[in-house]
Amino acid sequence: MVNVGGRSKGYEEQPTCLRCRKSGLECDGPKKAITFIVGKVVQSRRSTKVVGSKDSDADVSSCHSHIHIPRAALLSSSEFEVYICFALKHLRRGGTIELTTRTIKNTDIVPARAPATIHHGHISHQAILSFAAIFFGTQHRQAEITRMGFALYGMVLQRLNEALSDPVYNTNDDLIYAVVTLGILELFVSTGAGNHLKHMAGLERLFALRDHSVLISYESAEMYRSLRLMIIFAALRSRRASILARPEWKRQLRAHIDSSDELEKQELFDVLADCTVVISARDRILGDSHVSPELIVDGLEKLKQDALSLLAQLSSWRKRWDSDEKHHPTETPLSDAQLNQKQTDYEEALLPFATTLEYPSEAIAITTMLYNISLIYVLQILALLTSPPAEYTPYESPPATPPLQPPLASDGNILRDPPNFPNIWSSPHPPLSTTNNQKQQQQPNPYIAAQRTPIIDICRSISYHLSSPQRATSSVLHWGTATAWIKVGGEDSVVGRWVWKVLVERKSVLVKTLGILAE
Repeated sequence: MVNVGGRSKGYEEQPTCLRCRKSGLECDGPKKAITFIVGKVVQSRRSTKVVGSKDSDADVSSCHSHIHIPRAALLSSSEFEVYICFALKHLRRGGTIELTTRTIKNTDIVPARAPATIHHGHISHQAILSFAAIFFGTQHRQAEITRMGFALYGMVLQRLNEALSDPVYNTNDDLIYAVVTLGILELFVSTGAGNHLKHMAGLERLFALRDHSVLISYESAEMYRSLRLMIIFAALRSRRASILARPEWKRQLRAHIDSSDELEKQELFDVLADCTVVISARDRILGDSHVSPELIVDGLEKLKQDALSLLAQLSSWRKRWDSDEKHHPTETPLSDAQLNQKQTDYEEALLPFATTLEYPSEAIAITTMLYNISLIYVLQILALLTSPPAEYTPYESPPATPPLQPPLASDGNILRDPPNFPNIWSSPHPPLSTTNNQKQQQQPNPYIAAQRTPIIDICRSISYHLSSPQRATSSVLHWGTATAWIKVGGEDSVVGRWVWKVLVERKSVLVKTLGILAE
């Protein structure tokens, strides 16, 4: 994974490294130079098993100075074109990978026939070839093609190691496109838990190497804007402050924007970037055992005011947005079959909505969903900053000054409610034996209850996005669906089951990627 300034730990045994010994590969021992990218490629569990020698080409590490591709796995340019076309069917037209494929030359699509030239040309092109081969091979259970793709993947990691240590080349856009491609690959064929987030963290470090004192080109501004969602989503998931929350980056992301609608969208990204700062600061305050309780309370109160300011920004944004009638959606009634889902609970729980949403344009639908995502995150932050911890709820009276919520586990998703938060999706009605006092204690935090409307609006808009192949590839749709999926508890709720049924019926790629996006 991209790790600027970091290195691989636990693999520097002499005279050869542990990774190579385990893989049965030749190794000259650890190098003294800093390793910028570390990673172990593992065969996808969805691919077919390959019966062969212990020296599998699907196990590639950045410590290999030379990677041999078996002659039987050599692929022609026409074959790679097939794999690229197949991959592009599942990617957004005009997205980072699709735009990069337009610059690939025929000489880039014959890497195996001339191993000596594999270290020349764009790294991002080789990353795309690797992505295309791995994706095609795993989807069609073609083990040899998958192995070939992973071998190319290892070459890409090796080239990235070399390029990132070069102060002249490490600010080249080619590296950013290569890392983005590897990050997207992780959503389809994971090579390890959390690797997608690690790639995105590395991408931010590449951004940090850029000089902000000079005006950026239109092309660079468009590239930054195409990547902002991936970076902010990963930062929110990892609960670390994003570089895109810094004033200089907010200015860069506004460069060369001549559309009021695009500026409206950037405001929402600014709010989400600011959310990463509040989340990171909250975890840091609650995780510092040397800070006095008074300072903790003061620090968290300041964060609460920051979050309330973000909520006010969103309220103002929504009023401006709704004042233009062209932004208003229309409602389409659900069929009786869609309304009456088969229940798995003891209670009868009908869908909390009877219509889906249709929008005048895809751009309006995407911006509206981005607003709903932003609102959910801000409300979740406020809920965590205003609720007592689990040991005082739901049936015990909290103290006069309740302790604040402890920080989440290091790998916890900020959207997942603590155990003491009442589940407003799986159990909409309290048990009949519940006393009035217990009913009162079970009432959700008002900021949790306020999330219900944006969550339902996201779910109601999924059908609209999936009705078009182009709209179905929107990264905002994928992020919004994952956000709603987490909040409703997945298939444990009637809403989650309805969403899953829609994804399966429309044969959405989210059926494959939702588990990783919502982890």
